[in-house]
Amino acid sequence: MADTVETVEKQQKRIGVRFGSSGGRAFRRYPGRERHGGGVRGEVSRFSENSRRRMRERLLEFDWKTIIKEKRALWVTLTVREGNAQQVKEWLSNFRKRVDRRFFCWFVWRLEYQARGVAHLHLIIVFKSRVQAIYAQSRLPKMWVEVAGKLENGENNALGYAQHIRLVKGMAGIASYISDASKVQQAEVPEGQSPGRWWGVRNGDVASLDLAEIITFYGERVFTEYRRFVRSLRTGRKRSMKRRRTKTKRVIDAVEFFSPLEFMKWLVGEGLVFDIAV
Repeated sequence: MADTVETVEKQQKRIGVRFGSSGGRAFRRYPGRERHGGGVRGEVSRFSENSRRRMRERLLEFDWKTIIKEKRALWVTLTVREGNAQQVKEWLSNFRKRVDRRFFCWFVWRLEYQARGVAHLHLIIVFKSRVQAIYAQSRLPKMWVEVAGKLENGENNALGYAQHIRLVKGMAGIASYISDASKVQQAEVPEGQSPGRWWGVRNGDVASLDLAEIITFYGERVFTEYRRFVRSLRTGRKRSMKRRRTKTKRVIDAVEFFSPLEFMKWLVGEGLVFDIAV
């Protein structure tokens, strides 16, 4: 009997939903399918669904609710006039070194391509304080212009006025842009280029200071209801953006940004109770 109870508990804990302060992620583990390290990575041709899912999962680990409330995160777009992915990443590395000398911060970056085939970057930079974030807004464009170098004609490769920096005011922008698939043409690799990684987190040791507390709900029912909730949420967002195709066919990754409180209120309203483990 004890063995039977233990087996049931193990089965229940293979499926459920994990919540942070800014969203949730459904999970299902199949017996015998545990991964023990990755294989050899092939040539990267686009920002794939799996890469997008991993990025969303990583972002959900952080306490964005507190970060945004304290107004210490900046949304940054870094562009150049000429440059492929490898060059832009090299400039990003030098840019990070300059930023680290001035500020105590960490950031998430994502690569995209412009229509003319030139790579550019989107970053969310999280600072120690609001004061640092305000001060950095006027300093970051100059730093990027300096590391991007000059063209053959002697002109700057990056233009200060072309770098867009603004305060992160809500989760909606992060969810719908930095990890969204709507701009498909910017997630395709131009012919002859091999970008490697499409996104990453820099200064992970500093980022660990902003990790969110994770709450886990176990069970088949919460897993199913959560996926329905995410499907409804995504359909509503598409309608609000006035897209022609508003119906979401199927929720595959079920990694989404929203206020978990709304989902929990919905659960209570439905009279659903689940096992919780913090």
